[in-house]
Amino acid sequence: MQTFLTIDRRLGFVLRFLASAALALLMLLVGANVVARAVGLPEIAWVGEGVEFLFAWMVFLGAAELWREGGHFAVDVLLNALPAGLPRRLLRGVVTLCCLAFALILCWYGTSLALDASATSPILELPVTAWYAAIPVGAALMAMASLRDLACLLLALPQGARSPATSLQETVPPC
Repeated sequence: MQTFLTIDRRLGFVLRFLASAALALLMLLVGANVVARAVGLPEIAWVGEGVEFLFAWMVFLGAAELWREGGHFAVDVLLNALPAGLPRRLLRGVVTLCCLAFALILCWYGTSLALDASATSPILELPVTAWYAAIPVGAALMAMASLRDLACLLLALPQGARSPATSLQETVPPC
């Protein structure tokens, strides 16, 4: 299990690095294009396509990392209203299964979209599949994180073996 968790942490680092690098490069390209126009140079034609590509990958890799870390918005009113222990774990399991279903559906339709795309970008003449591939890759990473969360729920110690949970983070022990 420790090897699995080490791989998960390293995956998180890679996702954060790639999303951050995409953002930095995106800002650099846009800034260079603005400066070029400000000093009277012509616009760099391919920057728009590069920014679109980087933005798509930044969004889906960043979303996958947020999903992995549990950083997306969550309404926990019902969870906190339930007594600690099994009721909370069951609700958390149902929510995690719904999240897994969403990620798998997104992965399925994203893959379909990417594979059906036959166009190329107008300037760089790259297949737009490279843009659309961000959807199933991000969704697959989200599904993997949901599977990890389910494993953590199933492998959790019984509630009596630890102090009562009082918050969402304490409901499921950290893996």
